[in-house]
Amino acid sequence: MEQTLGNIFLRSSNKVPDKAALGLEGQILTYGELNRKVNRLANGLKGLGAKKGDRVALLFYNCFEILESYLACAKIGAIVVPVNFRFVEKEMLYVIKNSESSFLLFGKEFHNFARYMSSEKTGLGAFVGVMEEENRGSFPGLYSYHELLSKSEGKEPKENVEEKTPFAIMYTSGTTGFPKGCLWNHRNFAWYLMTNAYESGAQPTERFLCVYPIFHAGGFGLVALSLFLGATAFLKKSFDPVDMLNTIQEEKITYLALVAPMIPAILQCPDWRSYDLSSVRKCSVGAMATPIEMKKTLMDELFPRADIREPYGLTEATSASLTTLGGRDFLRKTGSCGRPTVTAEVRVVDDSGKQLPPGAIGEIVARSPCVTQGYYKNPEATAETWREGWLRTGDLGRMDEEGFLYIVDRKKDMIISGGENIYPVEIENVLYRHPKIKEAAVIGVPDPVWGESVKAFVVPKVRNSLTEEEIVDFCKMHLAGYKKPKLVEFVDDLPKNPVGKILKKLLRERSQQQNLD
Repeated sequence: MEQTLGNIFLRSSNKVPDKAALGLEGQILTYGELNRKVNRLANGLKGLGAKKGDRVALLFYNCFEILESYLACAKIGAIVVPVNFRFVEKEMLYVIKNSESSFLLFGKEFHNFARYMSSEKTGLGAFVGVMEEENRGSFPGLYSYHELLSKSEGKEPKENVEEKTPFAIMYTSGTTGFPKGCLWNHRNFAWYLMTNAYESGAQPTERFLCVYPIFHAGGFGLVALSLFLGATAFLKKSFDPVDMLNTIQEEKITYLALVAPMIPAILQCPDWRSYDLSSVRKCSVGAMATPIEMKKTLMDELFPRADIREPYGLTEATSASLTTLGGRDFLRKTGSCGRPTVTAEVRVVDDSGKQLPPGAIGEIVARSPCVTQGYYKNPEATAETWREGWLRTGDLGRMDEEGFLYIVDRKKDMIISGGENIYPVEIENVLYRHPKIKEAAVIGVPDPVWGESVKAFVVPKVRNSLTEEEIVDFCKMHLAGYKKPKLVEFVDDLPKNPVGKILKKLLRERSQQQNLD
């Protein structure tokens, strides 16, 4: 049997048809119920003309329907194009046009956008929406999602889907410009699931909690891992720290995934210690480098009984499939993101691609069956990123003598001041140790003498509780003088993408505009 997502899910649903597969706001879908709905949607889409290779854009908040759509497309060989619901209209339009999508499946909250898409020259031929009664027939090509299911057969669709068949175009988070579409095939994703099941040690008895947006590679990957194992996954429409704590306690969650900014949000809940979080036995912290102090808090205070892991990966490598750090090494190798996973080969190289010795800083490159083949309709970026079989990540790092990888910074974020290389993450780790700082980000800004100088954006825990001099003096205690911030700007919050990555591109634009003003 080909290891496609459709076959992987079918195997689980045949094995445990009566077991809870998904939970959301008190509703439960068993594996058998979910498989029947997936088949009805798959057959309904085929009835509307969807065929193998067609691109199907998905625009939903976290819900059952978005997962049904992923799986239905997988069974008929269509290619899913998850759309970031936090994009503005022109960004959504870019993704739909760039991917050459023929269908748009959407939640009721996005009816107005779907109507706007129907009036644009997008190439979309059919719209399938979860809709209110008054919206029926409101524009040409609109079909009711649930009516389509009710009128379609629940038998397995017949389609020759292979491991090499493209499965998804997952758009990068766009922290440095317009997002690029990473073309995943079923083989990439099957290897991703097997890699993460092995590395995490997750079992069919797990009860997963997903607070990531499912349009994102990390969110979908987490739920798909649960379905691969035949486990149960609880979904949240958005991250709310109190609701998350309640769910962990009530549903006895055993496995959850976080991004670093969620940790202080949880700790700011005044009664977080009153919740029973002892069921959590596995916790993954990913999507961005996690400051050391946050790691210690997570391990010592929030989930002291859990095996906490920090994975490293990219959308180009089918999410977090390159390295992982956990167990005893989480304490012993603080600051590392671990060793390469069982399916990955990872190196640190110079600009010519030559492997560097332990301790030397260079670009991280990788190869693995999880690594995708390129960007959709972007041969220039593909040629720049994939070279001689290796994925060039754009991240700077170093390997130690034991083969543990340390992320230093993004290659494009490195600051060069007076000929010295300065890595913002190093300064940010120091800033996060200050007891009055909630969040911090560091960028390089133009300097007429030094080329670039260091600027820190700081979110205080209490407004007006810090001075620029206090921050600079604190940095001088822990860093070489040339690394301390020359400029400090206090802000109420930092711009982030939907999975919590700080958008330094916007901070640079803000500083540039301030200089012009």
